[in-house]
Amino acid sequence: MIFSNSRYVASVATKDNVSVPIAVKGARYTAQRTTTIISKYGDTFDTIAARIFNDSTQYWKIAGLNPYVRFPDQIPIGTVLVIPLP
Repeated sequence: MIFSNSRYVASVATKDNVSVPIAVKGARYTAQRTTTIISKYGDTFDTIAARIFNDSTQYWKIAGLNPYVRFPDQIPIGTVLVIPLP
């Protein structure tokens, strides 16, 4: 399921006459206003989103602004992260 606020868009792929729904990366996320935070022990994009937006499913906004974080479930302590303001 692809949510309306997702950075992915729904598409359909066809192989051997079988249609399969897929997610295709949409436009890169941008924010009009941002701030920065320094990650601490245990931070992940979804825990930060829960703290800032009160909604962990909004993690993709943080991920979109921090593409250099290669493993979002293991963000090194002290990493400077760009955070969109709600």
